[in-house]
Parts: sequence; structure tokens; C-alpha cells
Amino acid sequence: MEYTKYIKQIDTLLAQTYRITTINRTNNCVNTKIYNSSEIKEFKIYNELYNLNKNGSDIYITPLSDYYYYLVIDDIKTEEAVDEIKMEFGKPILHLETSEKNYQFIYIVSKKEANQKLANFFVKAMNKKYGDPNFSGAVHAFRVAGFRNKKEGRNDFLVKAIEKDDIRFKVFNFLKIMHRNEYIHNCIKNPDILHTTNNNTNNNDIEINEIKQVDINGEEYLEISRFFNKEKNRFIGLAKKQKWVLDDSVIDFNAIKNTLNKYAEYRNICAAVLDDNKREHTEDYTIRTINKALEKLEEEHKKENKKGFSI
Repeated sequence: MEYTKYIKQIDTLLAQTYRITTINRTNNCVNTKIYNSSEIKEFKIYNELYNLNKNGSDIYITPLSDYYYYLVIDDIKTEEAVDEIKMEFGKPILHLETSEKNYQFIYIVSKKEANQKLANFFVKAMNKKYGDPNFSGAVHAFRVAGFRNKKEGRNDFLVKAIEKDDIRFKVFNFLKIMHRNEYIHNCIKNPDILHTTNNNTNNNDIEINEIKQVDINGEEYLEISRFFNKEKNRFIGLAKKQKWVLDDSVIDFNAIKNTLNKYAEYRNICAAVLDDNKREHTEDYTIRTINKALEKLEEEHKKENKKGFSI
């Protein structure tokens, strides 16, 4: 029974609360709802999600934990890559087939072992090498086993949790991987690896074209947009409280910097800034501010690296 698979996935994730996001593929309507660990396992909740899925909505879950980060490697396309990742990093807590021969891995790391920045870095680096290079960070939705993939071209594929008990693969050890993995160390030495593209045209043109392709109804964009606007309002409130001059560019810079630090995904952040209806932002202004924020973060990361292993 698919309900049993659903419950098993929830139990595996060990979070206190969960955000469920549904995206109706007919009208692109997006809805989110928060459940605690007991509520989400109730059959009536599963049944509501089942009916939404049956009527054309994709179902995504985001575990929200005080104790763990969930590290998603998305869009793994070959069995060879699946085996390579398992041999290098160990078995994930979840191995999902989300469409035919297309996989997601979810690893888990304690917040005692990693901070948000380090977790984001791992997700960005591993998706650049193995999965979706535009994947953002360690707080991210992924699919739920037992529901069908409603995206166009996915043929209503039933999402499966693959449970191979293979003793060849070691237990995931986050800190050991961060210290020993050659690709991760190359990314630390050269952060541009995570921002490069194979396109040889002007960088600003590349980024602007990518921004124009962002799905503003997508779950990732909506989550990042909400965070950006929350950060912007926080800085406005702080400026008013301290009686500072309200400088829009300074407020945007700080909000963008904090958003990049959390999500490491500039396309959606650019789109969120451009979509800000309180002020008209030109594309050049947005690109410049994003690049300044990236430079500042890189500078801060280099300073931290001199103190010890961090990103």
C-alpha cells in the first residue's frame, strides 16, 4: 500500500515538522502547509495529498529539523553515477527514483557537525558534479515516495524509494568527506567552479538569460523570494530602529547576501529582486549587487578557512 511507503519515508527523515508543497501542473497554483511529525502521518492528511496528486498536483516535502540538515543530490541520471556516489559517500537515508532512471539522494548530517554554510556548500558542489547544477542549498523540497510525478513528459511516474541493502557501501560520514574529497577541496580553492558555465558569451548576458527562465510559480522560487523579502523587511526595521538613513541599495545588498548564504542560488534571488514591486530594479543593478554579495561572501569564507575547516 502506498500509504505504508509514505509513512516509512516520514519515519526515516526524523524531523519535528514538515512543510508540504503542492504544485498544480494545470494552473501552476502553489500551496504550502506545515505539519508536525504526528499530523503528517495521519491517514486523512495522506488521503488529501493522494487526491491532490490524483487530480494533477505534484507533492513535495521539506523536513524542518532543529537537529539535522538534509542534503539533496537531485537529477542523477545514470546507474553508474548512483554507484559512484554511494562508493564515495556511502548510502543515503533516502534513494528515490523520481522518474524513469532519474534519481534523488538525500543524506543527513547533524547540525553539531555542520553549519548552514557548510551544508549548502556540500549540496551545491555535489549537484554541480553529479546532479542539477542549479540546486540551491540544504533547506530544499524533494519528492515523496508513493505519489506520481505530474511534470510534463514524466508519464505519471510513480515515485519509488529504492531499498537495496548493499554491504559494499559505507555509512555516510560528512566531516570525513569534507576533509578528504578531492572535488570538494578543488571547489574550496577555486569557488568559481560552482558558478562557471560552458557558455562563452558575456557573463551578464548568461545570467540575465537564466533569470528570464526562472519559474516564478515554482516552489524553489517562492521559498527563496519569501526569505529575501523577509530579510529585506528585517533590515528596513533595523535601519528605522537605529535611525539610519534608509539606503535601498545597502538594504538590498544585505538581504541578497544573507539569501545567497542560505540558498546559494543566484538565479532565483535575481528574479526575486527584479520582481520586487516596491522599487524598479534594472537587470544591471541586480547583477552588480548579486556579484558584490558573492565577492563579499567569498572574502568571508577565505577568512574563515584560515581559522580552520569551514566554508
